[in-house]
Amino acid sequence: MDRRVLIPRPESELLVERGLQHVDGLSPLIHPVRVLDMCTGSGCVGIALAYHRPGIEVTLADKSPEALCVASTNSRSLLGRQLETVETDLFDALPQRRFHLIVANPPYLAHTWFQEAAEQVKQEPQLALLGGGLDGLDLIRRLVQQAPSHLEPDGALMIECDGRQQETVALLLEKLGFTDVVAFDDLAGIGRIVVGRLACTKN
Repeated sequence: MDRRVLIPRPESELLVERGLQHVDGLSPLIHPVRVLDMCTGSGCVGIALAYHRPGIEVTLADKSPEALCVASTNSRSLLGRQLETVETDLFDALPQRRFHLIVANPPYLAHTWFQEAAEQVKQEPQLALLGGGLDGLDLIRRLVQQAPSHLEPDGALMIECDGRQQETVALLLEKLGFTDVVAFDDLAGIGRIVVGRLACTKN
């Protein structure tokens, strides 16, 4: 771990926990289960999922080549193998790719929140922190809009955000057709992730 990536927070363990639950709930006929860790940073979430469920196929994606370098190193060190890494601005480099689960800990801080943050936070890469827009949700809006085209039926999208953004993010998912939208708190009782499922549709 170094200054090229955001230092992983304990709160992100919730993404791993919920991700594993979704994978375990999929049909045993689905093989391999394809998982995308978007805005992967150090790769901690995707690597943890691959560690606990070795049979799944995990792709680590990030806009930062420096972050992907760290993620690749961590993958080889912790798993003894190289997970697929993709340098991309969201799904730009992933055309036609579909996944059974997309997990994301994207940048979501509003600029005003960043200015008020502790000095330790300000030392981390701004690319990994600032989500864009007055509410910090510009990147998450793009993610939610694009994700349905990259999810298999009954696939899930799981997004980490600030507790102050949970309601807005949940509404975004519902507006884009996600069902079973649920917000979860972390161990400290603070709103942390929003989960939605892409329902099967009949042609």
